[in-house]
Amino acid sequence: ALLAATLALTPGAFAQPFAVSVVERTDLTNAPALHSGAVAEHDGLWLFVAGRTNGLHAFFGDAFPRESENDSVFVYDRATDTRWSASLDGLDPAIANHFRTTNGQFLSRGDSLIYVGGYGHRETEAEKVTFGAMTVLDVPGIIDAVIAGTDLAPHLSQPIVWDDALAVTGGHLVESPGGRLALIGGNRFDGEYITSPSAVQQVYTEAIRTFDVGASGLVDVEETTDPELHRRDGNAA
Repeated sequence: ALLAATLALTPGAFAQPFAVSVVERTDLTNAPALHSGAVAEHDGLWLFVAGRTNGLHAFFGDAFPRESENDSVFVYDRATDTRWSASLDGLDPAIANHFRTTNGQFLSRGDSLIYVGGYGHRETEAEKVTFGAMTVLDVPGIIDAVIAGTDLAPHLSQPIVWDDALAVTGGHLVESPGGRLALIGGNRFDGEYITSPSAVQQVYTEAIRTFDVGASGLVDVEETTDPELHRRDGNAA
């Protein structure tokens, strides 16, 4: 079932109580069963990439098994409960592997969906890492391609193959005034995720990183740090 949550706020609500109501939708049976991925909307259709198909990760053994990676691009029409999908197989491996990550940061801007970071398996290192990539989707184009069953590649680009400034999971990507991008909070896991602190290489960014994207990579990266940003999987506004 798909759950819809409504947040009711009044003026000055940050200092006042608020209410959350949840309504269960049992009629949307074909909605993709995913979490921790990226989503965009165009003309009433939802586009889903990345994330995972299982529930809460395990805390021992292989916490993020590869068979539970989302290996498809989904389009969903909630008005008719219709779903289309296309496999990532056949795409440039750098792009396909990036879309198999979980808990990356994403932003819809115009007709583009920007996806950065995320935790997953990197073939070139044969281990799990937090990706430092930025991949951009042309949302109307890729929706049409998924529905028509045509090639996805013309609607995808990867302006940043790797930059450590983007190697973040569990943060937020937003557009700041003037059009610069801001990557807020989150952390970086490298290696297998297990509960032993000595086995997990985890570093919180404790930062807001702002930047532009140029023809050859990130431009004018600025970083502001604060211990209050020692957070992941939260909210940013």
